[in-house]
Amino acid sequence: MVGTIKRMLSKVAMEHPKSWHKQLGYILWALREVSNGSTCVPSWVLAFGLLPRGPLAILEESWCDEQQLPPNLGKTPHATL
Repeated sequence: MVGTIKRMLSKVAMEHPKSWHKQLGYILWALREVSNGSTCVPSWVLAFGLLPRGPLAILEESWCDEQQLPPNLGKTPHATL
């Protein structure tokens, strides 16, 4: 796992040398979702017993009418010039 994290950080640091730190959240999310090579189960599932729900899972549930999104997500759309 440490080697995987090192490789992921190295790749992101090479592709985004000045903003790699902004990509850490995406790296963490990927690490939580990826299956372990020996157990074929994500480490998040082993620790907490369920898959993490990210933005795409919530969007999919709203499209399939399994969950309704709140009418106001805290931000209002505005035009930028």
